[in-house]
Amino acid sequence: MANSYTYYPDGSPTINLLNVTENIGAVDLWGIELEGDVSPTEGLSLSGSFGLAESEIKSFVCAECLNIAGTDDATGNRLSGVPRLTWTASASYEHPVAEDWWGYARIDYRHRGRQYVDYYNAAWSRNDDKVDLRIGARQDNGLSFEAFATNLFNEQTLTGFRGTDLVTLATNDIRIALPEKRRLGIRFSYEF
Repeated sequence: MANSYTYYPDGSPTINLLNVTENIGAVDLWGIELEGDVSPTEGLSLSGSFGLAESEIKSFVCAECLNIAGTDDATGNRLSGVPRLTWTASASYEHPVAEDWWGYARIDYRHRGRQYVDYYNAAWSRNDDKVDLRIGARQDNGLSFEAFATNLFNEQTLTGFRGTDLVTLATNDIRIALPEKRRLGIRFSYEF
């Protein structure tokens, strides 16, 4: 964890930043991760994953918390940037469609649960659910083409959160990145 502290050398009004990488102190962290794959019929593959992460900060002197709430104590809060639940589900199917050609389709569903933006746990992101789709054909000699869509339903969950702004040191200020937009495209490739 990197904490940023302000200091004013020699009574100067100029703000100076001192970035210090520190051990977060003590955290109770436990979780479970499961993954599985199954092929119930020829050409069909199903896969999925599940993750559960529980965390509780036991001790941490939090400079960011001081800017947000006037206290440097983050005890009892969850780690920022760590969603409690994540899971994925995928299905793919491949079948011969012509001599030396295989058609395929794949759909992926990705879920990321809400996560806190800061160590004070004052703000969080909502659940993020995205669906990706690919449909195409490949030839045994390495030629392939496909149509694809990422974030098919154009989910608009914001990402890339950062607590206190390290440039202005503004209190109660959270910076975010724009959401990943839907992308549609066609891809051609040749492997040799």
